Amino acid sequence: MLSQFLTGLRDPVRRFVLSRDPGTFDEAIDVAAREELNEKLLRNHTLPVRHVEESTDALEMR
Repeated sequence: MLSQFLTGLRDPVRRFVLSRDPGTFDEAIDVAAREELNEKLLRNHTLPVRHVEESTDALEMR
């Protein structure tokens, strides 16, 4: 049953769960649920990177 569960997970989540080496099916579910929540939170709070002009001080440090 654990292997079927793992097969149904998205690849990044499956790799994360396997890296945690869950001892039970319930533990695997818990790890997968927490990782999916972490991914969702990161996706919702990521801001695009924008170009920032370098200051003269930063250029002088090089």
